[in-house]
Amino acid sequence: MSTDKRILIVEDEYVMARALAFLFRKEGFETVVSGDGVEALDLLLDQAPPVVILDLDLPRMNGFEVCKRLKEDAHTDHIRIIALTASPHEEDRSRMLALGADEFMTKPFDPVVLVERVVQLLAEAEE
Repeated sequence: MSTDKRILIVEDEYVMARALAFLFRKEGFETVVSGDGVEALDLLLDQAPPVVILDLDLPRMNGFEVCKRLKEDAHTDHIRIIALTASPHEEDRSRMLALGADEFMTKPFDPVVLVERVVQLLAEAEE
């Protein structure tokens, strides 16, 4: 079975969203970018990519609520979530992991580590 290399990037900062999309396309991923939580949730419910990179501070619906809704829905609870945020607060990390996120990384981040983590999560999803 071949790996599904689709990824949704949920990031409202244009430059960061473009940089992430470029990084993952360069590594062979098919990327979709969303700039707000409501649109992201609609995309996730419709397309259900295996991995989402999710900012916390988003317009219309924050990343905490997006994560919560994904993990509460049987159609999307399998989606792997990497929270990627500028927030250095341990409370945010604890809250996201409690909601079901698979990883919490802060900006600035090491692009090699982020790509490796996505690849690892995809491998785990196939097991």
